[in-house]
Amino acid sequence: MEPGHCYALPGQGGSIGIELSEPIIISHFTVEHLPFALTRAPSAPRAMALWGVRSSGEHTNLGTFEYIFSANSESSQTFELKEKHGPFRIVRLEVLSNYGMVQYTCVYRVRVHGEYAL
Repeated sequence: MEPGHCYALPGQGGSIGIELSEPIIISHFTVEHLPFALTRAPSAPRAMALWGVRSSGEHTNLGTFEYIFSANSESSQTFELKEKHGPFRIVRLEVLSNYGMVQYTCVYRVRVHGEYAL
């Protein structure tokens, strides 16, 4: 990951839709941003919601989470869902706020973890 090579959401939030290769029952997801020491720009996501999207277009809220951006935090943070949900083939990460950057919010990497649906 290099500074500036991110998916930039305009403003202090927005959402990213992700189509998975297979439907999975989701248990965790991981969000990555640059380490604090490499960039002090407050463009990291802060409050986030993860949504599962059904083929009908129905959205299921899988929970809200907070990415911690500080000198003492890891740049890759994994969030556990309170309960497993799915199966979903599409998820939507909604960034509700960032650490203060008005112009944009940077998301460098998102990974979704779980089990294949049988």
